[in-house]
Amino acid sequence: MNQEQEFNIDAKSKHYVLATSEYIGTKNFKYLIRSELRGNGKVTLFLLGIPDPIVVYAGNTNRAQDSVVKSLYQSAVDSVARFIGENEWVEGATYYGEYLIDGTFEITDKKPQWEDGEWGQKI
Repeated sequence: MNQEQEFNIDAKSKHYVLATSEYIGTKNFKYLIRSELRGNGKVTLFLLGIPDPIVVYAGNTNRAQDSVVKSLYQSAVDSVARFIGENEWVEGATYYGEYLIDGTFEITDKKPQWEDGEWGQKI
């Protein structure tokens, strides 16, 4: 099973761990990164959706799949860190992100159409 990776983030004068894993849609194929910002007993969830062509990209270029995944993880970490540094946010809430053409995630508290609750950890 896919192992989560942990990254350290500081925000609101507190220390957090961002635990990040790959997930897939189990009903309609979707790929996403699920990040849990853990701190002070509350977990803030970030579900970051990635368009299907990004997944296909790894199979159609000379770039190794783990290299693509690593860059997506780094983009998730950078985007979450930027979001919590620039916005008012609530510990324990759920936020959603859409992968953009510039390699970052646009994060919001509005639930996107693709989030149907049918997803599970990538095996």
